[in-house]
Amino acid sequence: MPVSSVGKERLGPAEFRETSRVVGWALGAYTAVQIVGVVLAQNAIGATSIGALAAEFIAGKVGIAWSDPHAKEPSSRDIAVRAGRGALLGVVLSAAAFIAVFAHGGTMLKGHFGFAAFGVGVLAAGLAAVRDELLLRGFILRAFRPVVSLPLVFVICALCGAAAKLGDETATPFELVSSAALAVAFAAAWVQDRGAWAAWGAHTAWLLATTTLGRGAIFDVKIAGGANLENDPVVAAALVVLALGCAAFSVKSSRVLASSASG
Repeated sequence: MPVSSVGKERLGPAEFRETSRVVGWALGAYTAVQIVGVVLAQNAIGATSIGALAAEFIAGKVGIAWSDPHAKEPSSRDIAVRAGRGALLGVVLSAAAFIAVFAHGGTMLKGHFGFAAFGVGVLAAGLAAVRDELLLRGFILRAFRPVVSLPLVFVICALCGAAAKLGDETATPFELVSSAALAVAFAAAWVQDRGAWAAWGAHTAWLLATTTLGRGAIFDVKIAGGANLENDPVVAAALVVLALGCAAFSVKSSRVLASSASG
């Protein structure tokens, strides 16, 4: 996905039409994935797989690329490095969440590792990350990055991340805040990477750590009061701080690059 300049907002007739076109495709893709989820409600892996494929297919229709199309085609090693860097971000986010839990009464018990459960967890996390990164970040960046400032793009990503969580009838305000914060952190990874691989790595690592690994496969984190991880107020606060840091770093880096290019 090409990344354009940071500062000026420019929305002429041509840009408005293109943004509207991408938003239309995004709404259609999101609706299709939701329908798949309802139809295959009893088959989570199947629903996630088809959702990921649908998101990838429709994303291709509007030019959302996993790597910058204007740069040299990346090798497998390049892709692995980019995804690995993103995974480090996911590890930092999940570690901060667990530390926040332990800081106010959470406990950790020994888990029961199983190769089958671990394999399913890796597959589920990877597919869910493909689906959600394309739907909730890829389309947004493709639609709005060329026409609005980067900070505003992050705000839009945060709002969409929180809105997606509203599909869960039991979602709490703290879960909405956590989802918004994660959306900003992953969007920053898109911008820094100039593509999807780092964000995919970060999202996959977050899901794998906070579901499979941290909830029974390696250790089992028990949160005080029995809350969900993202519903914990201290976790939500920690994620917000990290997300703001990611966004600030991304904005600063983009401005430096833009200044160097213009100079």
